[in-house]
Amino acid sequence: MQDSDFEDLYALEQAMWWFRGMKRVTEALMRPVWADKPSPAVLDAGCGTGDMMQWLQGYSPDVTGLDLSPTALRCCRRRGLERLVEGSITHLPFADARFDVVTSFDVLAQLPEEADAVRALSELHRVLRPGGWAFVRAAAYPWMRSAHDVSLASHLRFTRGRLSAMAEGAGFEVRRSGYANMLLFPAAMLHRLALQPLGLSSRRSDVRPLPGRLAGFDSLFRKLLEVEAALMARGLSLPFGLSVVLLLRRPSTTEPPTRPNLQP
Repeated sequence: MQDSDFEDLYALEQAMWWFRGMKRVTEALMRPVWADKPSPAVLDAGCGTGDMMQWLQGYSPDVTGLDLSPTALRCCRRRGLERLVEGSITHLPFADARFDVVTSFDVLAQLPEEADAVRALSELHRVLRPGGWAFVRAAAYPWMRSAHDVSLASHLRFTRGRLSAMAEGAGFEVRRSGYANMLLFPAAMLHRLALQPLGLSSRRSDVRPLPGRLAGFDSLFRKLLEVEAALMARGLSLPFGLSVVLLLRRPSTTEPPTRPNLQP
């Protein structure tokens, strides 16, 4: 991502429908984490401008943010965040078993190769204590790559099955796996794969305010994500969507392994 992308994110994350709605999705999926680990030591690996790091502080006072970009970390400091480390998710500068919870929000897509994503998952596993939790969100479906990805310098997209298998290979148990942003998936597919190539829609990133004539839909789009979050809170895994979401656990020495939910 370019420095200007981080500035754009900083300006949008508090208000734009996608960020607000995805917080509700994350909240629904991470409920078992907070019940199991009150006030845990948390690492937000690839914290960007700090929006999700700030959200995580609502569940624990002990949250560390890591990012490779000095610009992103400066944005974090503008939010008043202080526990920050400059570094890469593929080579985390922390001791083994340092954290109770680790999160990765749309970071794997930024890595150049799938081998780097495998390395990143292994690093998340390494810095977790036995019995610790990880939450990973990543862009879905390689065939959905579009001008949005090019604009943000994103390289990778995943299916639920592939990312779950990679996480299991890194040593995790897959406790929940599914997709998010399902209800708007058809519209996004039309926009990115049909209208953009024909020059009928902007070839910029979708991470921007809705154009004037569509601005009134911001609240509707957020509510659609909130509907999905409510379904996830009841245990439902959505069969498709724009994002893959995984809730992972590093096995403790006393817990028997659980069968992962591996689906396409």
